[in-house]
Amino acid sequence: MSFLNTNGLTVQKPGKINFYKVTVWLVLLLLLTDTVYSSWYGIHYHTREKCIIYRFLPSWLFMINEYLVELFLIVVAGSFAGTIVEKYFSKYRRFLPQNQLSAFLYASVIPVCSCSAIPLIETMKSRLPLRTIITFVMAAPLLNPYILFLSWSILGVWYTALRIAGSFLIAIITGWAVEIAYHKMRKPEIGIYKSCKPSTCSVTAGKDVYQKTWQLVGKIAPFILIAGILGLTFELLEPLKLIDNLSLHNNFLSLIVITAIGTAIYLCNGADILFLAPLLQYTDLGAGGAIAFSLSSTAVCASSIIMLSRFIGKRLTSILVLTTILIILIFSFTINLFS
Repeated sequence: MSFLNTNGLTVQKPGKINFYKVTVWLVLLLLLTDTVYSSWYGIHYHTREKCIIYRFLPSWLFMINEYLVELFLIVVAGSFAGTIVEKYFSKYRRFLPQNQLSAFLYASVIPVCSCSAIPLIETMKSRLPLRTIITFVMAAPLLNPYILFLSWSILGVWYTALRIAGSFLIAIITGWAVEIAYHKMRKPEIGIYKSCKPSTCSVTAGKDVYQKTWQLVGKIAPFILIAGILGLTFELLEPLKLIDNLSLHNNFLSLIVITAIGTAIYLCNGADILFLAPLLQYTDLGAGGAIAFSLSSTAVCASSIIMLSRFIGKRLTSILVLTTILIILIFSFTINLFS
């Protein structure tokens, strides 16, 4: 329980349990436990049957947990990270990336997925140019030290270099495309991307980072539900099996199909690399097709598209997605021409 002090700020009563704080740290503990457990036993998208939960739950219930519960926990963690950035870095602007290059480098060293990075838009919106924010959000799920190590150790230096180059092009070009479109739309106050003015930010005045976290999660809760249901639907349709049965010749049509399949799903933390390893070894999938699948399944998956629409609006999300897909197709086709 809380009360207002003489300055109008919300203050926690001594001796009372901070419900917001307890639940946020419980979420973080669950995610940390899951990460350690999965890493220790080598559990990922293709070895989920090794998970102890998978053994005791019906498959449909396990998938609901994977696409709804885990997605919700990830978004809570991302929202909490955003409020921490807002609280401790708002007075120290130099610690935030000031341009697209620094945003790309920042994002490339932090281990977060797109659903964790997207809530940071709310924190950065009043401090950074839109192109810098989009660059950060796009680069974060594409690269991190773990993904780079996995890429190099499993698929080699050539794939790793191509992935870095493709990620850079996507992050920089989509940032510019979205900002240009935003200005041509005469800077409408779309979604919750708008300047942080006293009139618009008063709802969070005096609240601690834990209360702000749940307030932000509450704003996007319906979109979390839609994104989870959409991801679950694609999982049940088993789109990855289409790749196994697809003639993977290095033509433009196959790249379109591979990109479409990649966009329909989401494979985070290098799961796409583990999926590609046997395909590159036993099928005619080329380097261009491999890059198209990696970039599309990581950067513009269905779940992140739904969440992005909440933060930057449907029109800018459409421009971002179309720009990303176009870059992926051109880049992967160019690779096939010269490989």
